[in-house]
Amino acid sequence: MEMDAYDDGVHWLVWCDHCICWHGHGRGPGDRGAHCHFEDSPYRANGYVLRYAGRFTKEIEQAHAAEVREAQRVYRRWVSKGGRGTWGHVWAEHLAAE
Repeated sequence: MEMDAYDDGVHWLVWCDHCICWHGHGRGPGDRGAHCHFEDSPYRANGYVLRYAGRFTKEIEQAHAAEVREAQRVYRRWVSKGGRGTWGHVWAEHLAAE
């Protein structure tokens, strides 16, 4: 699976839609092992391939900040109803239901 990677001048950053966060990797395109926090991440088994998507900008960071806030809101609501599990799993189910 190919993932867009943004260069911050030190690392290439990829947005993980499973962990709902940025993962940093060495600069340059190619195969990488996933840095996912959750065992049920679909990326953990085979990793992903980085492709250069441009410089990491505040606009890119802010675009994903809204997704983080929404994921946290969904997870808090789910936990308040007695749900259990990782937020990555809950978020994936939420996205699939949309």
